[in-house]
Amino acid sequence: DGPKDCIGLAVGNNTDLGGNFPVSRYSMQGVMITGFDEGIHWYAIHHYIGNYYSFHLEGNNTNLMVGDDDIALNDSNENFSFYSSVFAAATTAVYTKTAWDINFFGCSFDFNIVVFKDSSDWGKINLVGCHLENNYHGILQKKLSNYTYTLTLKQCRILLSGNKLFKGKGNVTIRDSTSSNSLSKQLTRLQMIRFIWKSLTVYTKIRKLYSNLLKPYQKMEI
Repeated sequence: DGPKDCIGLAVGNNTDLGGNFPVSRYSMQGVMITGFDEGIHWYAIHHYIGNYYSFHLEGNNTNLMVGDDDIALNDSNENFSFYSSVFAAATTAVYTKTAWDINFFGCSFDFNIVVFKDSSDWGKINLVGCHLENNYHGILQKKLSNYTYTLTLKQCRILLSGNKLFKGKGNVTIRDSTSSNSLSKQLTRLQMIRFIWKSLTVYTKIRKLYSNLLKPYQKMEI
């Protein structure tokens, strides 16, 4: 484990210097970070539009930490992207404490305890053409119970280790992706649960509508 509170790369403002001093519209390339408590830490004050190419984050407690418990989101979180990057061998690959929009293109998430951990009010995470392998406690752990967090995996390859896929509430979409047999079974169960829930919801609405239609006749005297 990396030394506690040590950060490999900190980006953004942790104090408010005003909107005229943002950290924004920037790019970084070809950086490897290992052995820290947090590989990268993003601060959430006047921080937006960042692109990261060919990053290798491995062996940190948290490979990417987003936001802080004690610093409120301020003019931040718009459109961050990683390209052809590796997030591996961490307790948590990506931990979003603050709501954030992050895109991952052609990235690998391997041998983490969990890939995405979230304790924010909302967020939007997109994975396109990524590889996820042997992440022992699944892809997502969501602490707060709301559905305003969206995780989308498109054209990804998912090799599951363990029995957990998602924990908590959020909108999860998987499209055009390949997976291991155990994951396919979990997705089938998840799809069946959603189908049953939608069917019960429709049944409840029809029953309520039918009941409302009968009310005038129930009051009539014969």
